[in-house]
Amino acid sequence: MHYKVFNKRVLNQILSKIKKTKRVCFKYLEYGNLMKISLE
Repeated sequence: MHYKVFNKRVLNQILSKIKKTKRVCFKYLEYGNLMKISLE
């Protein structure tokens, strides 16, 4: 039981980290697009 709970916790942490990095990448992409538009 404890091992399964630990695994779930670790998986959730990894998933949340991936979600956070995806959000950050998306924000940078949006920012880059805005900069391109303003430069044109």
